Amino acid sequence: MRIPLLLLIFLITALLSSCTEMKSATDESISVTKERDGSYSMWLMPEGELLNKFSELIIKISDEYDSPKYKPHVTLLGDLSGFTRAEVLSKATELAESLEPFEITLTKVTYPASYPNDHEAFYRSLYLLAERTEPLMKADELARKMFGRENDSPFNPHLSIMYGQFPAETKEEIISKVGREFNVSFEVDSIYVWSDKGLPHEWKLIKKIPLEKN
Repeated sequence: MRIPLLLLIFLITALLSSCTEMKSATDESISVTKERDGSYSMWLMPEGELLNKFSELIIKISDEYDSPKYKPHVTLLGDLSGFTRAEVLSKATELAESLEPFEITLTKVTYPASYPNDHEAFYRSLYLLAERTEPLMKADELARKMFGRENDSPFNPHLSIMYGQFPAETKEEIISKVGREFNVSFEVDSIYVWSDKGLPHEWKLIKKIPLEKN
């Protein structure tokens, strides 16, 4: 049986159109998946006057030394890649339900004599040490378990006031201006989930999750 030429052309056109639509739908699905999957971090942040104080300090240093701008924070657990946003938020909520409010005390400005890698050198260029209190270390332990990160490097709680790779002379110059001793505290009553995709000034707050036992 011979198929008329016009009918054959119509069938081929319809088949090609269907394939194009299927490819378009697949590409769109992949795009959405890429948007959903990224790198996230859980932060502990000061609020109110202290947040403003450290924000102004970071901006002042940034303007003078051409370093990145970002919101002041103590990272509880970062580089949460391989998880969807929903998974990160679910685990962060579970963590918040397990913690009571606690204080973080920031002591002095410092920087390591050397760094194990470029990542450390950039994000821990100059920072305030945080006391390794029992509640803070408990939060770190629970967070690691929930995300399967028990084998990470030891927790080094801190609040960075400058990102970037700078010589020790520059850091000492900054310390001479801002002071070495701080000894300030702030209460942690929430976990902040951030998307840390892109440059520091492009990071976005995803959700603030209050500790359940407030």
